[in-house]
Amino acid sequence: MLPVAVLPAAAIIVGIGNALTALGILPTIAAFFSTAGSTILEQLGILFAIGVALGMAKKMTEQWRLLQLLVSS
Repeated sequence: MLPVAVLPAAAIIVGIGNALTALGILPTIAAFFSTAGSTILEQLGILFAIGVALGMAKKMTEQWRLLQLLVSS
């Protein structure tokens, strides 16, 4: 659910940045929006991994705790 919820927000942020860039309004803020949205979209694999882990954590709490212990050390 996490990646599905984040993707539209990231796309809207990129769209706002591109629109501001095309209009020439606030170029620094436009670049920030474009970069922020693109960064989120570039990390799509990590977002899906987190989403799968969260989905599995709801079903398998003991295994999730073991995985947390292994990852944190």
